[in-house]
Amino acid sequence: MAEDYRLPGLPRYLRVNTLKIGLGKAKKQLLLTGRHLCPDPKHPGHRAYHRDSDVPDLLVFKPKGQSDVSRIPMVASRELVVQQKASCFPALALAPPPGAYAIDGCAAPGNKTSHLAALMHNRGRIDAFEMNERRCALLRDMMKAK
Repeated sequence: MAEDYRLPGLPRYLRVNTLKIGLGKAKKQLLLTGRHLCPDPKHPGHRAYHRDSDVPDLLVFKPKGQSDVSRIPMVASRELVVQQKASCFPALALAPPPGAYAIDGCAAPGNKTSHLAALMHNRGRIDAFEMNERRCALLRDMMKAK
């Protein structure tokens, strides 16, 4: 497999999918996998992570090659969502309350859509649009899982 050099040195971000798990339980489960919360973002340990200062429920891990976040069982179960920090901001800026009606006009693979649903406590309506048929199928699958 070829090495991915597109984002060298950038942290890996995992958003706690609060529709499935709370932050406290996620931290306990991460501890069971040998990962520990450390307030110091520069901590040298490969299994240390910290909470993001701008996005609630976003956990920050070492860059690719220095962390193995894809092996965390909560990622496979979609309790933790691998999501870039920048893609968290649209949902936070919209800040839809529970019961709101939201539209995601460029929705696949579904990270922003699921973030909207979490902020809305899964109450309300989100119309998610995707032009590409293959990506639309991915969106449907991800929404079922998340």
